Amino acid sequence: LEVVEALYRAYPEAAHQKNNDSNTPLDLAIADGASPNVVALLQGKTSPPSDDEVFEGAKSKCERMEKELQRGMESHDVIQEELESVLSLLMDIKEAHPHALFSAGVDPGTVTDMDSLLQQVRHAG
Repeated sequence: LEVVEALYRAYPEAAHQKNNDSNTPLDLAIADGASPNVVALLQGKTSPPSDDEVFEGAKSKCERMEKELQRGMESHDVIQEELESVLSLLMDIKEAHPHALFSAGVDPGTVTDMDSLLQQVRHAG
């Protein structure tokens, strides 16, 4: 590839020249089973990434996704703690003033634990 790149940089018009059999360097490269990088270069395209470049790109993307997942999990933990605090407060209200939950659309008679309270709150919402 390095030799082909050097020739292409030195004389790019040669990529479009034809030999006595009317074949271009691209025709010959394809016929000889040249690498995708050589074919791309002769077509005037950028070379496809190497296996190492693909690996590094995938590794980098994976690391970014792991960080995003970690942030999401941390955020979920905070939200879960807040939900549990609110439900705990509502359970205290249910125990002390059950009639107060009716105004929020929650039937205190069906609330027996945090799960049933959450179900009632979701239904009222």
